[in-house]
Amino acid sequence: MKINNSDEGLFLLTEGIDESFFEKRAIPVYEYYKANLDSDFSFDALTHPMFSYEKKLPEDNNYDFLFEFFNALDTCKVDNVERSLCLYLNIDDYLIYHAISSITNNNDAFQNNYYIYRQNSVTPYQFIPWDFDRAFDQEHNVGIAGKNKLFNKLYQNEFVKDKYLTEVQFNLDNYFREDIIFPIIDSTVVYIKEAYNIDPFLGGSGQNFDFRVNELKEFISKRIIYLRDEINN
Repeated sequence: MKINNSDEGLFLLTEGIDESFFEKRAIPVYEYYKANLDSDFSFDALTHPMFSYEKKLPEDNNYDFLFEFFNALDTCKVDNVERSLCLYLNIDDYLIYHAISSITNNNDAFQNNYYIYRQNSVTPYQFIPWDFDRAFDQEHNVGIAGKNKLFNKLYQNEFVKDKYLTEVQFNLDNYFREDIIFPIIDSTVVYIKEAYNIDPFLGGSGQNFDFRVNELKEFISKRIIYLRDEINN
């Protein structure tokens, strides 16, 4: 981005999650929330859900269904977790979200940076991921699964745990592979290298673009090995 002919930085052009997001995709939406910091699906979270979940639609102060969901999670027994939560949460949809976030080591995706919505008054919540700037984090390993109070309860159920591990395995077999990801990285290089090099906070500060690309590929390769070992163990 340039302002007054001055290079201000390399920015992602991202689409906001708002009413037009759903309208463009013809997705019905009855209500949706943006999850902010410490959004941990529980009344035992560090921040009360009223303050960590920002209701976007409709613009009212009715959190009743969301709070019913969190109360069900806080009080349900592990053996009965699917039956207790199915009214409030599309569990299979959530496991996909959690698996992808964990595979990419996006450690900011489990108590922050997602939207939840439901299509009508009788359907459960589904997830829309948001903000990937912490994906492929090379400093903080989330393990085979990032932590939050929702997943901690789900993962104690052996059937759900097996379903989650199967989802991780499926993504490793079909999507998170060097032969699929590396060509995408290489094809993107030609579009952003010049901008990267003149970005005052990246190339302009001495960060080598080719080194960072190879570093990313190496991380992905190691991540694949790590996750497969975790599943086998």
